[in-house]
Amino acid sequence: MGKGWVESDVTEVSVLQEGERLFLSTGYSYVKITNNGQDQLLKLPIKSEGITELVERFQHEEPRPPVKRIRVEPDSLEGRAIGLRTAQIVDIFDFTDEQYLKQKREHEHKLGLAMVLHGLNVTFKDKSGDVVKDDDKKLSILKEMGMSVEQFQTIINDIRNLTKIEEERGLDF
Repeated sequence: MGKGWVESDVTEVSVLQEGERLFLSTGYSYVKITNNGQDQLLKLPIKSEGITELVERFQHEEPRPPVKRIRVEPDSLEGRAIGLRTAQIVDIFDFTDEQYLKQKREHEHKLGLAMVLHGLNVTFKDKSGDVVKDDDKKLSILKEMGMSVEQFQTIINDIRNLTKIEEERGLDF
């Protein structure tokens, strides 16, 4: 949290042993709530385990933009960038297509939900106290608890930051 990395923060690794969970990162997400005008933080345990595989799986399912044909003139920005001498018809991805943008937003939303469900290191229970394993039911529980977009985003960012070296925390050795 703002301090630089020092030698005591570093563990040298010379052997990677199968079965070890060396890269598993755990921590907490601190989520703000307000009860009767009083601010409070919830301390939720989080983990990085399985997030990389989850993101890779979602990357394979990511929507692709449609392709459109356009005429590129040699004196246009694009024509100069690719060194055209004469006008040509080229195929380009249409990243402004409304249907594509809608599908992309839905895909990113689903990825965020999956990251929260897999990154929270908690047990979900239903009203009768039984452990919940179904992701749709877990999402339903979070929605019923009133989780806001800001709280949701805080958890996602904290999960991502478990394994990310922050630039402001430079190496001091």
